[in-house]
Amino acid sequence: MDDVAVLEKTDSSGWGLNMLVVPLPNGGTLVHSPTWLGDETFAKVEAFGEPKILFAPNHFHHMSLPRFRERWPNAAAVASDVATPRLRAKGHDGLASLGSVASQLPSGAKWLPCEGAKAGEAFLSLPGERGPTWLVSDAFFNVERPVTGVLGIALRALKTTPGLAIGQTFLWMALGDRAVYRKWILDLLARERPARMLFSHGVAIEGDALHERLAALVTARL
Repeated sequence: MDDVAVLEKTDSSGWGLNMLVVPLPNGGTLVHSPTWLGDETFAKVEAFGEPKILFAPNHFHHMSLPRFRERWPNAAAVASDVATPRLRAKGHDGLASLGSVASQLPSGAKWLPCEGAKAGEAFLSLPGERGPTWLVSDAFFNVERPVTGVLGIALRALKTTPGLAIGQTFLWMALGDRAVYRKWILDLLARERPARMLFSHGVAIEGDALHERLAALVTARL
């Protein structure tokens, strides 16, 4: 899908966080990683339609979720089964499963909960003419803008920037079983062959050989 909106929040170092807004076939939108952008946040989101699904893509991306749930109390707040226990411990009651909203997704879309990931990361796969578009959070990065200062030094040391990357923090903090995840993601890449990827951190990337680039990166890093 080419009509996913990307709303970015950046800090003074150049590090960015994206909120992705996906149109739904029966009206309204899915908000991937709800993020507070400032006073105009809700107006910016509503410009693409009323949120029907608020998706926490792992158990780290949740800080702004309460504000969005208060603003849109009828929207379903969802997360993977693995992410939900920690999110509940952080005060997010009433979370629904990914499967409970599957019928609201575009035809051919699917949730892809990451096997072996203790942070409960889940991708969203959207259909496309050239191949699926994957929406990912912390499993992959593609930060092209320079990140300066101490944060930039740390992110480069952790192999999070620059360019298409798997950050060391994902390997340390988000994976529970590296071997299980490695097999799962390589099998999935071979089967799905995504042609485009949108990120919580970084700019979109696409191409017929994208799945091969991702597989090579996984093989090198895992």
